[in-house]
Amino acid sequence: MTDFIYEQQQSKLIFGRSFTRALSDELPNNTVLHAWVIASRRFNSVVQAADSLDNFFILEHFSRVLQYVPADQVQKARHSVAKSGANIIMAIGGGSAIGLAKAVALKHPLPIWAVPTTYSGSEMTNIYGISSAGIKEVGRDSNVVPEKVFYDPELSLTLPFDIAAKSALNALSHLIEAVYSSDRNPFTFQHSLEGIRILFSGLKRLSEEKSISAVINEKLLLGASFAGKSLSETEMALHHTCAHVLGGSFSLDHASVHTVMLPYVLKFQWSSLSDEIRIHFKRLFDSDTPANVLFDLIKRLDQPTSLKDIGFRKRDIAKAAELISNQKFNNPATVTQDNIKRLLETAWGGKLS
Repeated sequence: MTDFIYEQQQSKLIFGRSFTRALSDELPNNTVLHAWVIASRRFNSVVQAADSLDNFFILEHFSRVLQYVPADQVQKARHSVAKSGANIIMAIGGGSAIGLAKAVALKHPLPIWAVPTTYSGSEMTNIYGISSAGIKEVGRDSNVVPEKVFYDPELSLTLPFDIAAKSALNALSHLIEAVYSSDRNPFTFQHSLEGIRILFSGLKRLSEEKSISAVINEKLLLGASFAGKSLSETEMALHHTCAHVLGGSFSLDHASVHTVMLPYVLKFQWSSLSDEIRIHFKRLFDSDTPANVLFDLIKRLDQPTSLKDIGFRKRDIAKAAELISNQKFNNPATVTQDNIKRLLETAWGGKLS
């Protein structure tokens, strides 16, 4: 008999409705919510629409959103929330905005209502990250799981093509790693396979049409939700360790690192995966070499395929390999400083085989 533990996160998802309508439906009748809102200025109109609703009052709009959630920004945001008297945190944006809301909730455990506008999947996880002195601290805490998540497809439909592609590939990496996670269970395993099917379908259409249609956007948004849930319910392995180290310690764009490393890490893991998992991947990607399919997809999406392309310096490979191999994580393939160095050298050169 299969032996496993499954812990499900508690969030309410509202998918497909306009944000203002959905928020209005979710507001209590006899209680006024006083919100502290994190959203970059490009979402000012969304913030203003929320503020116009009865029983919803925005005490402060914190608009400085930075990638990797720097510790000094977290301190400013926590101070802002503490003095505001808010009883709810609302995050409108991508992984950086939602990540800041989570960092605040660690110190001030208020309910988070998330309004994702990219495909990061952060809104579905219990994972937080805070960067300081070139190191990104990543942890898990039930207090950072958003209470409600509002998926308004109109808010991601206007994403620039480049950002949409990288963001969706980032989400795909969550799902792939969840499939072979050391603590996978039957529920998350099947959920992850379905998420890959949805997201890969959307990405293929995106690579063909070269623009985001309503149909493609909905596939990517739904697939990203699947990805976030899978990421929250499994341990991260080599791929995410690479992403956090290369991004946090070498100031590389987070989604770009995920995009580049996706096929290289899957190929690195391949011989160590079970026959069952390899069969599932072959079926999902309709190929005996899924890593090559992903590499070709990334190229068709006009996205970077090497670490060199995203600004990583060759002289930093040895240092990065040391940092990655010193992290503690379970992984299908054995991790050593030498084989991670070879992995990064291959990814830097941009040739998968």
